[in-house]
Amino acid sequence: MYNNQEENPSIFDDNELQVQERSSILKLASYTRIFSFLTLTSGIIGILSYFRELRRPDPVIVEGFAANILTGQGGLVSSIISLLFSVVNFYFLYKFSQISKSAVEKLNQEELNISFNFLATYFKITGAIIMLVMVAFVLIILFFVLGRLMA
Repeated sequence: MYNNQEENPSIFDDNELQVQERSSILKLASYTRIFSFLTLTSGIIGILSYFRELRRPDPVIVEGFAANILTGQGGLVSSIISLLFSVVNFYFLYKFSQISKSAVEKLNQEELNISFNFLATYFKITGAIIMLVMVAFVLIILFFVLGRLMA
């Protein structure tokens, strides 16, 4: 039988491989911190662009279509949903970067495991959102095709 140390070696040992792993985790933490701020910034820009569009004059009608329909600009609901997703993604990515950096500096395996749980939650949420969007697109296409067949 193997003891627990042999089955689950710690990245905080002093051999060269573990030193490289710690360095990689620190790089990953810095990249996720940058990415977390980018996601939050994109959500804020989205909501600000909605309010900026409110101040513009009415769009010119071109061949029966309003110009803003042709550009695909979203409304308040889509801007708020985008901001909420950005805030949730920011939280989980920032917590991962903060806790993993602290864990590597303190050589604390338990904190490192907690930080990777935040990263796993981020990917679960992102995956669920992607699946919901894909299902929505399939339903929209299905209803569009059925509507065309019935008409």
